[in-house]
Amino acid sequence: MPTASIKFTPEFMLEGSQRYWRQNPRRGFHRLLGLTAALFFAAVAVWQFCHGVFFNGVLMTAMSVYFLLFRRVISLLMLRRFRNSPFCDDDLTTELTEAGFHCHSAKQDVKLQWSVFSKVVRFEDGFLLFQGVRAYNWIPFSSLANPAELEELDALLRAKIPDYKMIGK
Repeated sequence: MPTASIKFTPEFMLEGSQRYWRQNPRRGFHRLLGLTAALFFAAVAVWQFCHGVFFNGVLMTAMSVYFLLFRRVISLLMLRRFRNSPFCDDDLTTELTEAGFHCHSAKQDVKLQWSVFSKVVRFEDGFLLFQGVRAYNWIPFSSLANPAELEELDALLRAKIPDYKMIGK
């Protein structure tokens, strides 16, 4: 039975979020859209400054910077909100068995059947287990109690979650 011990820190949340965005097939489109918006607002800002409308120029410059740094802004907001969560810095133990996914700590006890999970993505350093489209669980390889459990966990996830994908290998 593979068991993972996780410290539920803001950095852990950010790591899972980064893996979520990395596997998203639309991330290239989102980057292109953000860059296009940033360039548009930068061009409007230059035009505004050239015509002496400084307030609007500053506003358009701020919008351009926002679109360039959108992902970082979202990450900072996510971390700020999570630091106020009662689950912040919780020590989680996750057990993955034939029966399902069991995650527990002093503050929570969650049992999920495998039918809840719609997809698993294997990265070079962990698994991202999806519950629908946006809900996910990040299980880094480093959190496994015994490194020998990695192959057992991989076989279990392949058997229980039909949509299995590998990224980075």
